[in-house]
Amino acid sequence: MRGWSEGRTGNSVPMGEAAGLAAAVSVKKNLMPHELKWREIKAFARS
Repeated sequence: MRGWSEGRTGNSVPMGEAAGLAAAVSVKKNLMPHELKWREIKAFARS
């Protein structure tokens, strides 16, 4: 039998990763996360 949470995370893991990346970029650029463009977050993730 599978564990209770196994396979039930849905999109919460990628959403958390995106939030963490947005937080890191916003600190680096001294901006609020809502002021960022997605391309800035993607560029940071690729570097």
